[in-house]
Amino acid sequence: MYKVINAFTDLQDGNTVYHSGDIYPRKGASVTDERIAELSTSANRLGFPLIAVVRELNPDGEPTPESHEKAASAASGSQGGNNPYKPKQTARTRKKPQAKSTAKK
Repeated sequence: MYKVINAFTDLQDGNTVYHSGDIYPRKGASVTDERIAELSTSANRLGFPLIAVVRELNPDGEPTPESHEKAASAASGSQGGNNPYKPKQTARTRKKPQAKSTAKK
C-alpha cells in the first residue's frame, strides 16, 4: 500500500487525480512494479517522489509513510550508495578527469 505525498494526475490511469494523503493505487486499479518505482522516486515527469510506502497506522488511524529513502528502496530495489535517488556510478557514467592545460596565455 502506498500513500500520496505530493499531488499528481496519473496519466496511466485515465487521468485520475491523486491528492496528498490519498492511498495509491485507487481501489480497483492495478499498477506494475515499474510504475511504483517511477512514482516513488524522482524518475518521473515531475522529477520528485509522489508516493511512499505505508507500513503502519498513526494514532489517528491514518497511514504513515516511511521516509523517502526507504520507500524508494522498497519499490525499486537498492541502487547503491546512501542516496536511492541518485543512480550508482559505473565506469560508463563516471566522469573522466580533465587534463590540465599547459599552454601559456
